Amino acid sequence: MASTSTCFSMEEGQSISKPPFFNGANYPYWKNRMMLFIQSTDYLIWDVVLDGPFTPMKREGDTLVPKQRYEWNDEERRRVQMNAKAMHILFFALGPDEYAKMSSCSSAKEIWDKLEVTHEGTSEAVTRIEKEEMLQHSRKDDEHKDTAALMH
Repeated sequence: MASTSTCFSMEEGQSISKPPFFNGANYPYWKNRMMLFIQSTDYLIWDVVLDGPFTPMKREGDTLVPKQRYEWNDEERRRVQMNAKAMHILFFALGPDEYAKMSSCSSAKEIWDKLEVTHEGTSEAVTRIEKEEMLQHSRKDDEHKDTAALMH
C-alpha cells in the first residue's frame, strides 16, 4: 500500500499563530481575518480594539481620576496590558508603509479606527457606498426579474 502525504504551502500571514499581514491591499479581506485572529487570541484584546484602553481610576472627593501606575492592582495591570498586546498584534501585521502611517497611534482602537478611515473612508462615506451598492444590486435584480418575466 502506497503512502500518500499531503503537501501544502502557506503564504505569508497564513498561519494561525501569526497575524495576517497587511501591505495596504485588499483591506476588507485583511480586516475580517484580523478581527478573527484577535478574537481567537483573546476576546478581551478585541474588546480593547473596539472600546479603547482601560484606565484604572480612583475616587478623589466627588471625582474619578486616573490612578498612578504604582497604585494599580494585578487585575488593573492585566487589563491595561491588553492594549499593549492589541497594539503589538496590529503593528506586527502591518507592512512598512502601513506601519509608518499608524506608528504615532497610542492605542489599539486608534490604530484600528485610523486603518478603517484610511482604507474605507469615514463611516458616513462607507454607509453611503454600501447604500449605493445595495441600490445597484436591487436594480440588477429588478432587471433580471423583468427579463425573466418577458421570457415566460
